[in-house]
Amino acid sequence: MYLAKPFSLTVNQVQLEKINRFTYLGSQRCADGSSDADFQQRIQKAQTVFASLWKPLWNRREVSVRTKVRIYLALVRTVLLYGCETWSVKLQHENTLKVFEHTCLRRILRVQLRDRISNADIRRMCNIQRDVALTIKERRLKWLGHVLRKPPRQILLVEPISSWKRRQGGQRKNGWNLAKSDLEPIGGFRKFGHRWLTQWLAFAEQLGEDRTTWSKKVSKIINARRGGNA
Repeated sequence: MYLAKPFSLTVNQVQLEKINRFTYLGSQRCADGSSDADFQQRIQKAQTVFASLWKPLWNRREVSVRTKVRIYLALVRTVLLYGCETWSVKLQHENTLKVFEHTCLRRILRVQLRDRISNADIRRMCNIQRDVALTIKERRLKWLGHVLRKPPRQILLVEPISSWKRRQGGQRKNGWNLAKSDLEPIGGFRKFGHRWLTQWLAFAEQLGEDRTTWSKKVSKIINARRGGNA
């Protein structure tokens, strides 16, 4: 993570206000590059949508579970994961998302914690094969393939300007770190050795040129991860 030295920007003799957060296309953008604010906003919006449907839908016994789950995926989960392709997801975020989704599904199924039914069983009862963490990973990989096929790809290789410096302490995981980690099952150190650190993007660009090949590789990665989480 790099930090820029303080500076001012003037347009038409008007000095622009410096802010630490703003909303762009419905997502919260932060000056430090983190996704924490956007993540919290998504959770709150999804909670609002779920709560608004309690009386008219979730609490109605005459509506089938299948219908409720389909509506949940179409409305609540869509709001929850809006813009997740560009999130810098932390393990804490994944755990919070899983807790939120499983809480919603348990309320839809009228299952309580004392019933001692596992989260995997809850997803099977709802016919949801992929949890939110795996869904985010799949969307992130599909988005990466789309970006790699669209010129100019040089924007992906931009280096920090000379006035920037690394933040003190541990470095935050960014989108490229996540993408490199996502691709390790089909590349990684076992195939490339230490060259993987410098050649992973070239490997991704080569695969991403063909949409069909990229889709097959994404499916392989997701299915392998799903099998490990079963």
